[in-house]
This record gives sequence, C-alpha cells and structure tokens, in this order.
Amino acid sequence: ALVLAALAVLACQVVPRGGRVWKWRCGAPGEADKGANVLFYNCHFRTGQEEVPTATAMLVNRQGDILMVGDLNDTREKDQGAELFDLNGKYCIPGLIDSHVHMILGGLSLSQLDLRGVNSKAEFISKVNEASRNIEPGMWLMGYGWDENKWGGDGIPEADWIDDATRENPVLLSRVDGHLALVNTVALNLANITKDSTDPDGGAIGMYKDRGTPNGILKDNAISIVHNLKPPLTKPERKGAIKQAMQYALSNGVTMVHDMGTPMMAQTLDLSLADLTEVYMELANDDELPIRVYACVPLKGTEHLIRFIAKEGWKHRSGKLFWGCVKEFYDGSLGSETALMHEPYNGGGSNRGLRIHDPEILERDVSFASTVGLRVIMHAIGDAAVDEASDILLKSMR
Repeated sequence: ALVLAALAVLACQVVPRGGRVWKWRCGAPGEADKGANVLFYNCHFRTGQEEVPTATAMLVNRQGDILMVGDLNDTREKDQGAELFDLNGKYCIPGLIDSHVHMILGGLSLSQLDLRGVNSKAEFISKVNEASRNIEPGMWLMGYGWDENKWGGDGIPEADWIDDATRENPVLLSRVDGHLALVNTVALNLANITKDSTDPDGGAIGMYKDRGTPNGILKDNAISIVHNLKPPLTKPERKGAIKQAMQYALSNGVTMVHDMGTPMMAQTLDLSLADLTEVYMELANDDELPIRVYACVPLKGTEHLIRFIAKEGWKHRSGKLFWGCVKEFYDGSLGSETALMHEPYNGGGSNRGLRIHDPEILERDVSFASTVGLRVIMHAIGDAAVDEASDILLKSMR
C-alpha cells in the first residue's frame, strides 16, 4: 500500500460520464453513513510512484483526501467500515488542472448563442436569425465562438449580415479567441460609434472600405465600448455563472482551475476585484466550491489585492480557494490579427497588431507587483509581444 496525498478527488458519489470520466460529487447520499470513508475498487489507478506504479483500490475520505491506495485486501484492512464502490474495471486518473480559464465568461457562454460549429456564412446568419426570434425586443443577444477560417472565402462577418434580423435587439458576438467581436447597427448606435469615431488605446473599430462607416467589427479594447453598455452582472448572476462553469469542469474531469478572471474589456475593475473578494469568498465560506480555484485579478488591481492579502492571507481556510496572481494583456490574438508582430500580417497592409498598454507604464506596474510577491501573468501572443513582455518580466526579477 502507498499513501498518496497529492492526488485530487472530490467528495461523495462517483458518477459515470460517457464511460470515460468520473466525478465524485459532494453531498450525494449513499447507503452508508455520510461521514464514512469510501473505498473504490476494481479499477486501474496509476500512482506516479516508481515503487508502486499501479493500484486497484483507493480509500478516500469525505473531505476529498486520498488515504491509501493498493489492492482491495490492504485498503479494506485499513478501514473495514468504508462504503464500497465497484468501478467495474475502469481506468481512473487524478483530477485534471486547467491552468487558464475565465470562469464567469465560461459559465455565461453555456447559455449564450454557440457559434463554434458554424461552417459557412449562411449558417452563421441562420443561427443569429433563429436566436433573435427567441428573445424579447430590447434584450441583448450574446454569442461566442465564431471562426471565419471555417467559412472558406466569406471572410470576417459584418453588421450587414445580421442587421435585418436584429433591428430590435443589440447584438454582441465574440470571435473564438475573444479578441474580436461583431456587433450590429443597433449596438453601434447605442455606443455612438460613427464614421468619425477614433480607435481607443489598445483597440480598433472596423470600417466598411467602400463607405467609411463602422462595419460592426471591434478589436480588443474597442469591445468594451459596447460591452460596457450592458447592465453589469449582479452578484447572484456572477455566482450562478461560476457554479455552472464548475459543474461543466467537473463533468470533464477537471478538479482545479486557474481563473484568469473577467478581462476589463468586459467589466469594470471594481467588479473584477469583487469577483474574488466577494463572489468567490462567499462561495468558499458557504462550502460551495466543488473544485479548487486559483483566482487572479487584473494587474491594475495590485494595490487592492495587497490589502486583501494583508487581511485574509494567501488562501481560504477551506483549502479550495487561493489567490496572489495578477493578469494583464500585452497584445491580442493571431486569429484576430491583433497579436503584436515584428512584421506586417499577410495581405499587403501595414497592420502588425496591437500593443494594448504603454510599455513604460506596464513595466512600472509589473515591477511593483513582483516586488510585493505577487505572481504576474502576461498574455503575449505575437513574436514582438513575447519579446517585449519577456524583457519587462525579466527586469522585474532583477
């Protein structure tokens, strides 16, 4: 037998998922006493230990701690009162860790228009038309996941594609990478975006080449011009989104996430900070975190995080919630042609992508965060962005 403290298991009942993934859900009733340990057996476990590389049984308590692995006889001898659970010869792996997620946005996306599988302009338009028929006038139509690379030669969508079907609703449809969005004319008018509008720092407003008027495409920081028109999410809405995202994670065998938070292009700094200090903290206090979460806040919130750490330390007493990281964007993405490159993108133009922040200000903020012991996470995609961001990070370590 071998004690393995590092493997991740969640509490109470194992549920099969498509014959491949199992999750152990907290709070599910069993025939045995709810406080009893659970003994999983008749399964293939890989321990990661050279001296005992495999096992066929595992004893776990209700708090999610692995007490022992080995064979059935050894583990039963350890606790003869444990509730038995036959896994019928399945292969079992430790819980997976996803090191880059956005839990609130991910949870919200589960109830938004899903455009990931769209393969043509006609299908894109059809999906939007159908969705618009199912919402009340004035409501926002939100969607995500489109990728023009799947559509052949139709190119990036424009407001003209969807305006006829969405005359009574503002629309915001994010590209698969989240760094580019299509909005309709209703949304453009609400945001007062016109042919005379200038690009915000770290963003770009698309224009029709033949008309010189906005075509509905917004890049990076320009997205916030429209996104910020939406009523801010309430605390219950943000909690609900996180809960949905956590259940989705569990259903795929993910038992810990590194939450990069909601980008400031999608909400204010105050709300991004409150996602940790209020929303996640309340979920942890109420024992409503079935997975472990390492929660980040925007780099601009460094001083707020320092004060929070001075009061609360670096983790929640439950052992389910951790913090101490700050996140910032240096550029956009390759697919949206907003990743910062040394050379222009193909197509004959001069576009090399976007530098979202002033490097000198970013260097100052990164250095300060590093000095006080925070972990700085930088989004940098293009080769020029990687070079410049790396220089900033290296300087902060000296």
